[in-house]
Amino acid sequence: MRLGSLPVPHEPATHADRRTPARPRYPAVPAAGWNMDAKAGQPDWVAIVPFLHVFGLLTIAHRPLWWFALLLIPFVNLVVLVLVFNDLSKAFGQGLGTTLLLLFLTPIGYLVLGFGDDRYELQPDPIVG
Repeated sequence: MRLGSLPVPHEPATHADRRTPARPRYPAVPAAGWNMDAKAGQPDWVAIVPFLHVFGLLTIAHRPLWWFALLLIPFVNLVVLVLVFNDLSKAFGQGLGTTLLLLFLTPIGYLVLGFGDDRYELQPDPIVG
């Protein structure tokens, strides 16, 4: 019997096979990013555009935009991410606890910064406005 004539079991359709648009897993997280951008005086729609959101976080943290390239380098991105999250928590008047929350439970950290009572304490970045 030839291999080509063996019956192939039917595999269930995956998400990619259905060709439906992907839904965000945590819909409150983009809303929290929207609030973080609004608190920082940035255009708030930046939070819902995937790669542009990273540039928004770098702007809020007062880090140069070329750090986005560093986020693409393996192992270097871990160090850069710690620095950006630390600067992001300091920008909203938080400390090490919020930095660790952003590192290990990022969606919850976004919710704390976005929907919390914390104010943005840095001057608006001159690059954006």
